[in-house]
Amino acid sequence: MKRLLALILASLFTAAIAWAAPPARPACVAALVEGGVLLSRQEAPDVGLERFRKLLPGDRITLEPGATLRLSFLRAGKAEAWRGPARLVVEEGGTKGTDPAGAPLAPAITPLELTSVSLGGAALLDSQPELISGQITVRSGRFPPADVPLDDAGKKDLDRLETRCDALRKALPPGDATADFALAAGLDALGQQARAVRLLKDLLARDEANEALADLLKEVLQPR
Repeated sequence: MKRLLALILASLFTAAIAWAAPPARPACVAALVEGGVLLSRQEAPDVGLERFRKLLPGDRITLEPGATLRLSFLRAGKAEAWRGPARLVVEEGGTKGTDPAGAPLAPAITPLELTSVSLGGAALLDSQPELISGQITVRSGRFPPADVPLDDAGKKDLDRLETRCDALRKALPPGDATADFALAAGLDALGQQARAVRLLKDLLARDEANEALADLLKEVLQPR
């Protein structure tokens, strides 16, 4: 009886720790997806990976033969390019990849040079409210987001952000979402939520079926 009670208490303690544990911080964002690419997360069914989807440490990705995937690790300041067939496991600062036989693969890496850009505290970069389902419930009652006034330092930060994102658009392959995601995250970090909303709405208008983009827009509209 005492042993059973101890096991029950241990289970409750473990559950309490798991309940209190903060959600995992996203490691990277899927910047470019071409061909068959599947995402596996915990016990959820596999889903097709799409651009702008934030990925968590432990996420598993399968690239079919000929598929292309670019992952951007903004905090680490690098982008990875992978080509299938490959199996990947996302980690905090990079991705481990193997071929179907289990032999290790290495990605092509591009420096992003975002260290001078204000991304610290960007909710879009650090939060993952969609978790497994990919859905965010937007609570009602929030006023339309507004841009906070920027002082001289903030204006310089914004100028650096826009300049660097413009350079990334020119340097990265067509369709790579790194610059747009970094700009949205930077605008959010600088309190420019209205501009971030306009940017994401413009992107979504050109890619209406992209659920990851819709989730990002809902994130910016969340009460804070």
